[in-house]
Amino acid sequence: MQKTEYLSQGRRLNDMIAFETERIRELRACADRIGAVRADGERVQQSASGDAPYARALQRIWEMQENIDRQLAQLIALDRQIGEVIGTLLSGDYRMLLCYRYLNRKSWEQIADLMHIDPSTARRWHRKAIEMLTLPDDAIFIDMRPAA
Repeated sequence: MQKTEYLSQGRRLNDMIAFETERIRELRACADRIGAVRADGERVQQSASGDAPYARALQRIWEMQENIDRQLAQLIALDRQIGEVIGTLLSGDYRMLLCYRYLNRKSWEQIADLMHIDPSTARRWHRKAIEMLTLPDDAIFIDMRPAA
């Protein structure tokens, strides 16, 4: 695995968590609107299985939330390990730059502004910092391919 690929896993995992969290929000809104019972006790909507129409949406929400919880645990472990790896660099500027990029998930322009340097300098420092970085033997690799 390339060093930048290892370091970038957190950003991708964070994006996946945000995406799935938004999907859960949409499903919850949908489940709140589905099905009702009329005053005479007759169902207004009914699923083929006889379950309440929102039951499948709630089951899906529960499954998705479990997946997000697993991903969050992976992200915490990954960020902890990445922080330790970055901490081995001798240069404070390089450590700060990599922390902004891979732990705080900042863009090059944001990093340049925070560090009061030109974006091209930020990228140059990044290349040098990556060259100096040594990945641990037990580097965490998160498989982010969609489940089949």
